[in-house]
Amino acid sequence: MKLNWISIACLFLTIAIATMFGLMGKPAEMGLIIVAGAIGLAFLNTDKIQRFKGAGFEAEMKKAVEDANATIEQLRNVATTSAKATLTSLMADNFFDGTTLKNRLELHDQLISNLKDIGVSKHQIEEADEMWKRGVGVIYHRGLRNKLEGRKHPNQLNIKAGEKVIEASQEFLKLLKFDEWKSPSSKEIEEFIENKGLMNQELKDLIGDYKHFESTGTIRRKELFIEL
Repeated sequence: MKLNWISIACLFLTIAIATMFGLMGKPAEMGLIIVAGAIGLAFLNTDKIQRFKGAGFEAEMKKAVEDANATIEQLRNVATTSAKATLTSLMADNFFDGTTLKNRLELHDQLISNLKDIGVSKHQIEEADEMWKRGVGVIYHRGLRNKLEGRKHPNQLNIKAGEKVIEASQEFLKLLKFDEWKSPSSKEIEEFIENKGLMNQELKDLIGDYKHFESTGTIRRKELFIEL
């Protein structure tokens, strides 16, 4: 039963990644993922081969199983690398155009779940998820800047914001290294806003959300996050 679920997870992962490459206009990569997924599915049941006995056959089959396990690990590496490219692209497109952030969060969570289902290690998942998490930090920074300025809508300036607030907002923007998707930590942000004397409850709560993400890797108050 377990292998059946793994097989299903592999199938969905293959379809998801192949679809992403297709949408990105990369047919070669899409074909590679489909082939790799097919090979992986074929090898997932290789443990059943060990049931057969016979003169000289058992040792040969044991080697075949070992080789198959090595191949599966290679496929997990391929899946990790492909997932990293997909998640990075999924986040990068958020800063320009395309599907909603809500949909991107759902796709991210599903892809990470699929990686876990096929036995990808925690370290590999963290590697695949690195740029995505950086992107989330950028979104929190953007949202905090908007709240700092008192914007009613992310894309609409608050013309009533005072000179002190505008200056602080410009300084706050410089804390972000967008080319590297490297945002300041929640602690750095908290200290900056406190030093400027601009802290309020709304900012405190949002910084708390950012702290939660830093420590757990999960987003609380998603309904608020997708509006940042």
